[in-house]
Amino acid sequence: MSSNLKKPLLIFDLGNILFELEGVEAFWPEDSNQPELCQARWNSSEVAYLLETGKIDNFADFYRDICAELNIKLKPDEFEKAFLGIIGEPFSGTEKMLEELAGNYRLMILSNTNEPHWLYCLDKLPLTKYVETSFLSHEIGAMKPDDMIYEQVLEKLKVDPENIYYFDDKEENVVVARKHGMKAYRSWGGETLRQQLRKLGFLH
Repeated sequence: MSSNLKKPLLIFDLGNILFELEGVEAFWPEDSNQPELCQARWNSSEVAYLLETGKIDNFADFYRDICAELNIKLKPDEFEKAFLGIIGEPFSGTEKMLEELAGNYRLMILSNTNEPHWLYCLDKLPLTKYVETSFLSHEIGAMKPDDMIYEQVLEKLKVDPENIYYFDDKEENVVVARKHGMKAYRSWGGETLRQQLRKLGFLH
């Protein structure tokens, strides 16, 4: 086995790990004082799931269908602004952290995301400069914590899962990653993530 295959491989989620996430209250101005209700409504959406798994790939169709499903009354330009606004800024120091890590380790992305959000992330942070491969739900056709998405990662990388260190903000995703043999950690972007990476010896 080559030394590259034995080298620790670091995989990061996007939301709440590399990028801050904003709420979805902008879709329902009348309920903007109830962020948890708005988030639960969005999380229950079958149409959003279809976008995240690549089964809807036309944004106009997505707009039409999710507005009907979730009773969203925004105009198309208002909706697009609210939708892209779910993705906040990269956590402070994220690019510097990736630059330091990329000099010594293989870096990957594993994220539940859709094409518009992914492209928006790339506009905000030059991820492809530091990241070797990205495993994205809309390209794979499955979302974490579905076993299929982790199986695809292992099948493509062909490395010992014990050499994979995975960082995600959701416990259920961490649990399934561990089930597949990865060293997975529940984390949060910014200093929390950097402290974990220092403790593991990846950052100084």
